[in-house]
Amino acid sequence: ATAGEKRNNPGCIMGKNGLRQYTTLEDGYEALNSLLYRKYNNRTCYDIFCQYAPYSDGNNPRKYADFVINELNKKGISVADSTVLDLSNPYILQELTLAISKMENGKVLGGAEFARNCSVAFAYSKGLSTTPPDKISTINYTLKDAQQPEAKLLADYFSV
Repeated sequence: ATAGEKRNNPGCIMGKNGLRQYTTLEDGYEALNSLLYRKYNNRTCYDIFCQYAPYSDGNNPRKYADFVINELNKKGISVADSTVLDLSNPYILQELTLAISKMENGKVLGGAEFARNCSVAFAYSKGLSTTPPDKISTINYTLKDAQQPEAKLLADYFSV
């Protein structure tokens, strides 16, 4: 298991005493969504990772940004170096969260559906979406939702 996995910390968020520990994986995703939304909204990928994963901590923010840009583009979110990410868009936030977990741990901790549903719960709690999470297992935003004017209000339902 990765260090992030052992600590329920999908984003490998650091604290004053090293890698933070979360009680549950949901708490870890809540912390990651919150950190991204609060601290990194309306910034480019490279700007985000120069601070999130700085060279001074032994990271390579250029490599990190390139990985995330590639992951977001695979999900249909057109991102280049100069693209400013609007993290008030629940779809962009959830896919950024998944990409970070994959970069930090080699996989999306808890699986993609679980991670997406944690993002849906966060979006609802912050008023970014009016669609309530239904027991964290049945709602996912889609690219179609993100491209519509009312993107913050829509979510797709599917049976698990």
